[in-house]
Amino acid sequence: MSSVLSAIEGNLIEIVGAIFTSVVTYIGLQLKKIYENYVNDKVKKEIATACVIYVEQLSDSLNLTTSADKFSEAEQRSKEWLNAKGIKVSEAELEILIENAVNLYNKEHKV
Repeated sequence: MSSVLSAIEGNLIEIVGAIFTSVVTYIGLQLKKIYENYVNDKVKKEIATACVIYVEQLSDSLNLTTSADKFSEAEQRSKEWLNAKGIKVSEAELEILIENAVNLYNKEHKV
């Protein structure tokens, strides 16, 4: 028993250092995950908004006459752009983002 205690005493600094490094690494990884989620959410919103504006501006030249056609085009463009950036998005989330962007666009342009 005393040999175990003396071994721990001799290596106490290394043990504490390893524990401290593990804790700091874990905290760093969690902060990175939180930051990436925040940035990805912001990018998703910006892309959906940009695609809605694009579709609204070019709806005549793209022969998009109905709201459903415009939504489908904005959804397709958003998916392509998000996939190119490696950002995953669910159907429901993308629908909400596009509908929100359309609502804001309509308010800004008094449609």
